Amino acid sequence: MISKKQTYKLNQWKISFTTLFVSTTLVLAMFAISLLLRFSFNNIKDYFISNLEIEVELVSTLTPIESFQVRNEIEKAKIIKSIALDNSQKQIKIGLNSSQLKDLEALDKYVEQIKGVKGVNSVLYPEAITKYILSASDFIKKTSTLLVFIIGIIGYLFLYIIIRILIYSKRYPIYNMKLVGATKKYIYNTFIIKNLWCSLAAGLFTSVILSLAAFTLTLTHPDTLLVIDIKTFYFVLLLTPILGVIVNVINTRILVNKTYKLNRKQLNSI
Repeated sequence: MISKKQTYKLNQWKISFTTLFVSTTLVLAMFAISLLLRFSFNNIKDYFISNLEIEVELVSTLTPIESFQVRNEIEKAKIIKSIALDNSQKQIKIGLNSSQLKDLEALDKYVEQIKGVKGVNSVLYPEAITKYILSASDFIKKTSTLLVFIIGIIGYLFLYIIIRILIYSKRYPIYNMKLVGATKKYIYNTFIIKNLWCSLAAGLFTSVILSLAAFTLTLTHPDTLLVIDIKTFYFVLLLTPILGVIVNVINTRILVNKTYKLNRKQLNSI
């Protein structure tokens, strides 16, 4: 039969383990998502450009031969991935090569080049959203990099505070253990074993959740495979549990050292 004291200790262990597990999972998930967004941004931009279609309306009086000549003239640009003349011979649809379209200036230059071809009546494409994405691409790339650092710093501090609360809640038992001769290493090991396994479990759980989310997303939206950087995705899955263990082990060591050095007066003032 389990005594009340043992039940209390077990409940305390469950609370501390669950608190650290949930906190670590949230931080690692946010950091992993920010990393994936940062390194997949170029793929997102390229995917949008590769699906962008420019429609060129030709002058209605052109003969089929003249329409074909206009098509050949437009096709000379390196920026073109695909080009097709419709059955009416009065409209050309153009697909763009994302590797050649680096910025908004290149797009404007190419559109003006098409408009200058003899026989072209008008050029149509989703101008507003295209220009917005291209003009904002550099800013978003820098912002996503900054976001990774901000989430990393906030996440580290958040886990530091959580572990600080968990360890400081045991400051009196730690102090009593020190009085009876327990070494700092012994006290450290009592905390590190639980925190290490908890961090590893949280990291693996985060990797599994991310994998399931990515798998579900690719089933419902197959084009996601063209956007996600696969190498980065695997790297993030591997990094997540390792990072969780390293951060929490470092924080545990720092806070156990601080708690071990506290005297009786300092214990009561916390």
